[in-house]
Amino acid sequence: MKSQKLSPCQCRWASYLSSFYFPNLHTPGKSNRADPASQRPDYILHEPAERVT
Repeated sequence: MKSQKLSPCQCRWASYLSSFYFPNLHTPGKSNRADPASQRPDYILHEPAERVT
């Protein structure tokens, strides 16, 4: 695997964000109950498409 070259702006963001702790926890399948606050309000899952006849 090759390392990715980052732009100066990306390097600054990576440096800034590295000062915070983000736990990386995997919760499998149905055990992962996402709360409404973490969902995008403008995203509709499986919106039916209009049928053109």
